[in-house]
Amino acid sequence: MLFGCGRSASEKAAYAQGEADAATLLETVNSMSEMQFESYLLDIRANEYRYVTSGDSLASVAYIEGFEEYIKEHSDSISSLIF
Repeated sequence: MLFGCGRSASEKAAYAQGEADAATLLETVNSMSEMQFESYLLDIRANEYRYVTSGDSLASVAYIEGFEEYIKEHSDSISSLIF
């Protein structure tokens, strides 16, 4: 895990949620239509935005870091589609 020890509890929780959401995507992507895939990615951005609107922009960054790092580490093919 690349995520540093000096992070707040909310950042650590957000990072873990990003990883969990990425794992869910990788587990279900083969049964998704293109529209469902795009909708899932929009939901990820909506989750990120919820952290921002709740006043925790550092958690929003941690959430996306967790999501992106998990995808990059576990699926080159999905990583190349998204990033």
